[in-house]
Amino acid sequence: MEYIHLIEKTNSPFWAFAIHDGHQIDDALLPYLVADDDTRLREEDPQTGTLAELPFNRFISATSRFQLDLNRIRKDAVYLRPEQAWGI
Repeated sequence: MEYIHLIEKTNSPFWAFAIHDGHQIDDALLPYLVADDDTRLREEDPQTGTLAELPFNRFISATSRFQLDLNRIRKDAVYLRPEQAWGI
């Protein structure tokens, strides 16, 4: 499975995070998705990486939260039921 992310370290004590900046879903998972592209895009955080363009350490992930939700604890990070993904 491909996981796209950027980690950029600078000489700063601060970090900027954009943990669902993209719409990337591994091709192997596409047959299992119920949500269409437009619905997924509405619940993702596209372009938050632009907001993270600061002179700080940065972590930016282009992987869709519908592949792996980095906001959730490990056991809930992969959606198995609609109620885990806002009813989608």
